[in-house]
Amino acid sequence: MTAVGASPLHILSIRPTAARIVFGVTICISLVGAVFARLAFLNYPFLNDAGLYVYMGKVVATGGQLYHDFYETKFPGVALLTDGCWRLFGSYWPTYVLLQLTLALIGSWTIAREVSHAASREAGLAAGAFTLVFLNVPQLVFGGFQLETFQVFFTILAACAGLRALRTGTLAACVLAGLAGGCGAMVKPTGAAILGAVAIVIVLQSRKDAIIKLLSILAGFLLPLLGVLAWTIHANILDEMPNLWRQIALYGSQSPFALLGFQKLATVGGAMAIPILIARYATRPAQRDSSTISIGLFAWLWLGLELVGVIVQARMYMYHFLVLVPPAALVYATASRHHRPWPIAIGLLPFAFMSIAWSGTHLRNFTETSPRSAVQDYLVSHTKPGDAVWMDQMGRMLVETDRRPGARYAHLFYFANYDAAPLDYANQFLSDLESRRPQYIAIYKEIDASNQTAAEVVPNYARRPVRKANFFQAWAQIKSYIATRYTPEAEVDGQVIYRRNAI
Repeated sequence: MTAVGASPLHILSIRPTAARIVFGVTICISLVGAVFARLAFLNYPFLNDAGLYVYMGKVVATGGQLYHDFYETKFPGVALLTDGCWRLFGSYWPTYVLLQLTLALIGSWTIAREVSHAASREAGLAAGAFTLVFLNVPQLVFGGFQLETFQVFFTILAACAGLRALRTGTLAACVLAGLAGGCGAMVKPTGAAILGAVAIVIVLQSRKDAIIKLLSILAGFLLPLLGVLAWTIHANILDEMPNLWRQIALYGSQSPFALLGFQKLATVGGAMAIPILIARYATRPAQRDSSTISIGLFAWLWLGLELVGVIVQARMYMYHFLVLVPPAALVYATASRHHRPWPIAIGLLPFAFMSIAWSGTHLRNFTETSPRSAVQDYLVSHTKPGDAVWMDQMGRMLVETDRRPGARYAHLFYFANYDAAPLDYANQFLSDLESRRPQYIAIYKEIDASNQTAAEVVPNYARRPVRKANFFQAWAQIKSYIATRYTPEAEVDGQVIYRRNAI
């Protein structure tokens, strides 16, 4: 075993030639897979969630009022984060993709560096390679600009500061762990799960000075949250918080657990278990020294808390599982005492090659980005800057043009959130349409058939009869409103574009 403390990649210069080659090839292919997987999203600018999050930042940066001018069921910390991104990058999509790629690479390096200090260079190299591969699997990443990548980055920083606090006992490391965990909680409340693992291990390890360490973590944790609170008061949106919290609570409590979600969990967990099992049984077990025990306990606690956070969100979309990668990387790092190159290569390279294979088809037109939809182009060409329009999933158009949303909701997927959601959101949606009077509204021509299919297939409707009935009632109100105030003008890409009647 090599000495603790140097860069994990330093091992490549001191191992025998064959081992250096295998390690080097493994790291290079893992890096290529990560870069390709992230860059493949260059072809999908501001698609779905990405457009909504960036537009949220645009609204704040340009003086709009969050939750009134534009609504998204995210806490103000997300708006502050994306506000900074908008001020830096504007509507230039490649910078958003490169930002998240950079965060993923820095996160992988950081966890490798800290584990090499806490255990060994071999363990650090294994943890870094594992993170590099699984943190960039396209099916988990899902989009070029997702909140989970930010969350994971902050939790990795918190974990590394926590490991340092456990190793050195310094209060500065405790404060840094709390600070990074607070930044993660700005993105999603479950971002603070890492601090639970840090706190438990601190209490178990250092009972004498545990209180002062826990208070130091709390002080760091409160700093970003107090900053968000101050901005929330300044932006005059504090009174929105009770209703926002109610929406999120209802979303979680009334989302039925679907078998598909647990199948996804089993798939992701099984994939990450493969290299861990190979490392465990193809090499000698890790020595039961104090550092291995501490890291192992910390890793399993962290993994368990993150898993609870994923399950509590109920819907278990694939990108929700991204937060499991860093704690699983620590489990991987402690799975064996000697991380020989071949077991690492056999366990990780298949997943790196999968990322490369998936990305290859999406990178063929690397220099060309997907054009806006024909519907969005029609709305832009028939309106002028400042005009209000509305269509479902209009995030990209709002980011790239100066058109205003005809309602605070840029999509109506909110109808699936809880039983009364269809009527709650439809009432506000129609109120916005009446006050903003969008010049055009685009609705799918086969909206009735689409809604019927959704009601039968989507578990949030199919397994909630009250919600399903409210869903159809809400759409009946929307169609009635459009029929009395708008006239069909064109049909584009399967959507009917309605123009508001002159008064």
